[in-house]
Amino acid sequence: MKYKSRYRRGMMELKGRLTMKREDAGRLLKELGEELLRTGRLTYPAEFGEARSISTPESLYVEIEYKEKRDKKKFEIELEW
Repeated sequence: MKYKSRYRRGMMELKGRLTMKREDAGRLLKELGEELLRTGRLTYPAEFGEARSISTPESLYVEIEYKEKRDKKKFEIELEW
């Protein structure tokens, strides 16, 4: 698992990478979605570094991106507010 935490001049960044089975990744996405629906919050998972509960506003900007480059594929879901 790779994990990075940065704090500087009013900016905080938590970034973690973990190899998971497809079923576990699906479960993680489902849990995040259910928490967002139920509470309006997201929890940065402890498996990726440090658990942190994040409050979200009523309206979010959602970006979904898919990339293919040689032998690597990437699917990103980004929420911004």
